[in-house]
Amino acid sequence: MIALNATSTLTMSSREIAELTGKLHKNVLEDVRRMLTELSFQPSDFAGSYIDPTGRRLPCFNLPKRETLILVSGYSVALRSRIIDRWMELEEQVASPAIPNFSNPAEAARAWAAEFEQKQLAQAQVAELKPMAVIGARAASHEHSLNRFVRTLPGINSMAIKKDLMAHNYLRKLAGS
Repeated sequence: MIALNATSTLTMSSREIAELTGKLHKNVLEDVRRMLTELSFQPSDFAGSYIDPTGRRLPCFNLPKRETLILVSGYSVALRSRIIDRWMELEEQVASPAIPNFSNPAEAARAWAAEFEQKQLAQAQVAELKPMAVIGARAASHEHSLNRFVRTLPGINSMAIKKDLMAHNYLRKLAGS
């Protein structure tokens, strides 16, 4: 995924690097952390996150070209080739964004249709994520106890949630209870 960070630098995410190289994302994250430490960078300077299909926010890194190329220089020639080819595509997209020829009705119609489809897709994604946002806002409001909050979730067994939270040391029994 192409991204521009706060200073408008073109970056490549560790997720895309994993996808292009066929490596597990967790292994790419480990490689990035090791590389940044060896280069005396703070990993937090390149930290990002993404939402997975289940709605969880997971970590990733957004690396500029130099750091991406340093990272993959330890990978095989074939993997380096894929990354370098992708960087060339990204830079070409930024250098010459495709602007349709609006004097050509067919091209203008295709551009409008593509824009319309992207808008519909974005609206569908917003609608799909809205229930999770409502639950997240409810959880973050701190207006309810854990028991009360969990009871508001449809189809969730509050006792099972408490048991899981206790098993992972997120919740503890108070002495004497």
